[in-house]
This record gives sequence, C-alpha cells and structure tokens, in this order.
Amino acid sequence: MRPGLLLAALIGIAGVLSPNSANAEFQRADQLLYKDVLDLSDDLQPGTEYFAYAVVQSYGENMPVIYTIVYSHKGDQRVLGAFRCDKQFEIVSSKSNGLYDIRCVRQNVFSVETSVLLKADGSGIYHEHRD
Repeated sequence: MRPGLLLAALIGIAGVLSPNSANAEFQRADQLLYKDVLDLSDDLQPGTEYFAYAVVQSYGENMPVIYTIVYSHKGDQRVLGAFRCDKQFEIVSSKSNGLYDIRCVRQNVFSVETSVLLKADGSGIYHEHRD
C-alpha cells in the first residue's frame, strides 16, 4: 500500500472512531421547518443577511415553536441564538449593540405566558432579558 493511501485510510478510521465525531441518528418527527429573512440591522454590508429558522410541531395545541437566529455573510453562517417563542416572535424598534431587539412570548402547559426581549450582546449573540 502506498504511504499516501495508508495515511488517508488512517485519518478516515480516526475520524470514525473519534469521540468528537458528530454522528447523529435522526428520527422522523411531526415538525415543519420554516425560514424567513429578518431585518435586524440598518447597516448591512453587501452579502450579509440575518434570517430565522422556525421549527413547528404540526399536531396538537400549545406546541413549542423554536426559532434559531442565523447570521450569514457571503455564505459563512453562524447561529446567534435559539429560543422557544410559541406565541410571538417580533422585531421591535429598540436596539442593542446595533441590532434590533426581538419580542419573544412563550406559553407553558398551564397557559401562562412569559414575555422576554431578545437582545444582542457585543458579539451579536442574542440573550433573553425580562420585559
């Protein structure tokens, strides 16, 4: 066996056996995935956009809705936060660190609603703040 081929085989085996390898066994779920572009900044560089993925269970009442906020610049993407916002996910007029805040309202199994503001920190990551 040639040395280059042997090295490639060893790297492949190490990747499979590595404890850090990302092996996920996904199961079918009754959920829908939606994507929407968000206007989180007034000063976007060309090739930059913000968007959200919403994962929605498609059966029952009072099902959780999980929003994942994503930053994309010329194809390079990073997650800015993921939040359960069952009843409301709305951009508001206030800003934190140059990005618009987001009102997030969720409801628990006892129909009690909790409202928080999602605010960006200095690196653009969103965090929950009580209204």
